[in-house]
Amino acid sequence: LSTGSKATVSIVAPSFVTADLLAEYAFSEAVSFALNANNVTNKLYADSLYTAHYIPGASRLVQVTMTARF
Repeated sequence: LSTGSKATVSIVAPSFVTADLLAEYAFSEAVSFALNANNVTNKLYADSLYTAHYIPGASRLVQVTMTARF
């Protein structure tokens, strides 16, 4: 049955919180290390939400970087 008007569909996802951490250590004036962790609890969440599906957010990601200055 159509009423002739356009209906608006609202989709609501539950709220969520993710946590990110960053630690950095200067080994010397020339060398430093950094540890970066995103979504440390590995929480499943909707990054994008559509009528028929959702796009999940990124899972836990851990990165280690070293910076050397010459």
